[in-house]
Amino acid sequence: MEKGSNSIDVKDDSILIKNGELLTGILTKGTIGSSSGGMIHIIWKEKGPFETKEFMSKTQLLINNWLH
Repeated sequence: MEKGSNSIDVKDDSILIKNGELLTGILTKGTIGSSSGGMIHIIWKEKGPFETKEFMSKTQLLINNWLH
């Protein structure tokens, strides 16, 4: 992707989240998943099991609301 371009490259799997807001990137199974480098894995390592549970619960609520 060119610098300053507003287009999104679907092959780019990096994301940037600051203060709970997704600034850049696309959330995919790979970026959210529990594999090494995924959001769940990083939250577990940096915040612990309680915050990981909260993230997963709130993510499930968001998905349920979207489906309805």
